[in-house]
Amino acid sequence: MSDRRDPVQAVETELTRERLKAFISARLAARNPGTLESLERIPGGYSKDTWKFRLSLGLDGHRDLILRRDLPFGPGENSVVEEFELLERLAAEGLLVPKPLWCEPDASYVGRPFLLFPQYAGAAVFGDWNAPEELRRAVCFDVARVMAKLHSLEPYQLGLPGMAPATSPVETVRAYVRLWRDKWMRRRSHPSLVLMTAFDWLERNAPTDLPRVSLIHGDINFRNTLISEGRLTALLDWEFWHLGDPMEDLSYFRLVAEPYVKWDEIMQVYQEAGGIAYDLGRAAFYEVWRSVRNGTTTTTAWYGFLQGKYPASKAAYQGVSLYRLFLRDVADKLDAVKL
Repeated sequence: MSDRRDPVQAVETELTRERLKAFISARLAARNPGTLESLERIPGGYSKDTWKFRLSLGLDGHRDLILRRDLPFGPGENSVVEEFELLERLAAEGLLVPKPLWCEPDASYVGRPFLLFPQYAGAAVFGDWNAPEELRRAVCFDVARVMAKLHSLEPYQLGLPGMAPATSPVETVRAYVRLWRDKWMRRRSHPSLVLMTAFDWLERNAPTDLPRVSLIHGDINFRNTLISEGRLTALLDWEFWHLGDPMEDLSYFRLVAEPYVKWDEIMQVYQEAGGIAYDLGRAAFYEVWRSVRNGTTTTTAWYGFLQGKYPASKAAYQGVSLYRLFLRDVADKLDAVKL
């Protein structure tokens, strides 16, 4: 056993107190943050890792901070720095999102690019949600209001870099499908007739009646929320944000929320807050899309594991167990539609 080496150590830079102190001294000294008092890794995360630390004086009035860092290889092939300007603008619009305090694209400090956030109050929901009914209702309604506000924004007026209108809303959806098919083709470890058929079906059946595109979170579930004292404090993990159809977020949230609160009640709150009507046909499209996207991320994680880009056990778990789960789900979804 003494000869064994953890392969993750070869690709992942350990975030030590010394490294973080060096960053604080080099980059934050002008903001008088004080000294580093504590540092702790938060378990979990398939494409990013998260740390919490405390400063004696703080940053912009916040002593307890969160560092969200890229992992050596993420299944979504994206970086936290791509979330920075979006979150700044959404926070300015009053949405319940984590407002970033710092964006560091230079990987030399802690091994990967990262963002700094205040540490918000609350915890996410994992597994069965055993909270009282009134708490479940309050949180689901809070999420509905955040979605309505997000989907009501005019995305091209936010001034986000590199965002230009596509030829049509349906072409925006098709382009996003093609983007993920390209990821699958480049990173798959073996072919899949199921995914190939699904990508073809998605491109041919993208909703043609979508009036306009909206900002989409792409992964709205209770694991990506912070809940404190029965209310939503922040919607987290914006790594899958893109332009698209609000029905994508709605169909995803329905999957996790409906076991706790009637969907008609959630939609009533969503529409009263400015959201659109629920469209069953478009929602069915995104039920297929959801499993295809998740199947792609898990097989990409398996590619990263096999290639030694991130040989962590959680990457293998995605590529073996979760991939097969999502692939079966894609097959079931295709069985229910006209090919």
